[in-house]
Amino acid sequence: MRRSGFFLLCLLFAACGEKRERHLEHFQGRGALELPKLAPLDAFSLPENPTVADRIFLMSQAEAARRLGAHRCQAEVRYQMAGSDERLSLVETDTIVTAQNGDFRVKVENDAGHGFEAVFSGGRFFLKNRWGPYHERDTLLGDPDKYREQAFGAVAAIYRLFRGRWSFAKQGVFRHHGRDAAKFSVALAAGEPRLPGTPAPPAVPPGVKKYVYPVEETPAEAERFRDRLRPRELRGTVAVDTDSGALLLAELTGSLVAETPDGGAITLEVSTRFVADGFGNPPLIPPPAPGEVKPIPQREVTNNRVLDFYFGKGFTSTLGPPAGVTAPLSTPNP
Repeated sequence: MRRSGFFLLCLLFAACGEKRERHLEHFQGRGALELPKLAPLDAFSLPENPTVADRIFLMSQAEAARRLGAHRCQAEVRYQMAGSDERLSLVETDTIVTAQNGDFRVKVENDAGHGFEAVFSGGRFFLKNRWGPYHERDTLLGDPDKYREQAFGAVAAIYRLFRGRWSFAKQGVFRHHGRDAAKFSVALAAGEPRLPGTPAPPAVPPGVKKYVYPVEETPAEAERFRDRLRPRELRGTVAVDTDSGALLLAELTGSLVAETPDGGAITLEVSTRFVADGFGNPPLIPPPAPGEVKPIPQREVTNNRVLDFYFGKGFTSTLGPPAGVTAPLSTPNP
């Protein structure tokens, strides 16, 4: 009886260890490029098939890496907004290098002085703002994928702005860094937007007078502004890999307009240039030099807990220092 119990206990520990390894492998991204290849997209059907267009131009960086393997992609996107009284602009450049073993390096900068750099190397993740040192971050919360996808959204952002109203005309096939690429000219498509706008809040069930919505991320007002934009002009070219259906090149310029409450108009001009190259390289991404990595400094947090008059001061005082008193992050107020 004892022997069988010991055997079952060993099996339990082995199963837990295997589950933990699968969990770490999923979140740390080991072997990301060794996954089975995805079914290729028919690049030549782009002018006739809106579903293929959505798959190509809304593709995540993780999927692009599986389709193209190790490579580098660079993007520059420009936004310029003009109203009756003022004009705003922003230029951002993004670079992502994906290695053969699934490591990657990300660099994002804009002309406002902001940006970040991220390095995923050997299962470890390092992150820095534009002007600071690297700090090692945990990988179990999905931060590596989050920052990589943030740097890959230049073309997808413009595609969403135009709500999918892109039309394509075939321009032939050419070689791009050793790969066959199908080239298309892009123009503004007629008709209504194909992609949905900002989702509406869920409807209150019938007969319910007091209702609390489920906890969901509320779309920002800046996202709702996208719903009021009307595409006015679009021109440019794109090139798609004929073997995998991933985007290789894009050069686009367009403008949109939105009416203001006072009867005026706001014009948004956008442009982007995207290129994927360096296929097959590098084999790996080295981590930052030891001198570039600093420990995360201990942060001070403010305890803003108010006195709980229902339970009394005695109960509240056991939960931490009084409101307004700083406490180290290592001993936060529960």
